[in-house]
Amino acid sequence: MSIVRGFMYAGATSVIASSWKVDDEATAELMERFYRRLFGGNTPAASLREAEISMYETRRFHDPYYWAGFELQGDWSWNGARRLSINIGSRARSREEPSDRGRAPWR
Repeated sequence: MSIVRGFMYAGATSVIASSWKVDDEATAELMERFYRRLFGGNTPAASLREAEISMYETRRFHDPYYWAGFELQGDWSWNGARRLSINIGSRARSREEPSDRGRAPWR
C-alpha cells in the first residue's frame, strides 16, 4: 500500500506526493507557491501546475528534478463551495478558523 492510499483511507480527498526524493528547500518553495494559488481560488490541479511553471521559470529551481516529481491524486477539481481543511499538528482546522497565535495558519 502506498502512503497516498493510506491518506485516502484516512479521509483525505486529495494528496500531493512526490515520485522521488526531492530537495527540501525546493519542496518548501513549491508548496508555498501551491498554497498561495490554492487559497487564491484556483483548483488544486491549476495551483500545482502554476506553481510548477513558476519554479521552472526561476534560475535556481529550473531543473525538473526540483518540481516535476509531484503528482496530485484524488479530487483534483476541488469544489470551491467546500471548506478547505488544513492539518496543523494533531488538530485539523478549517480555513475560516483562526489559529491559536491570532493569525491564520496558512499565512
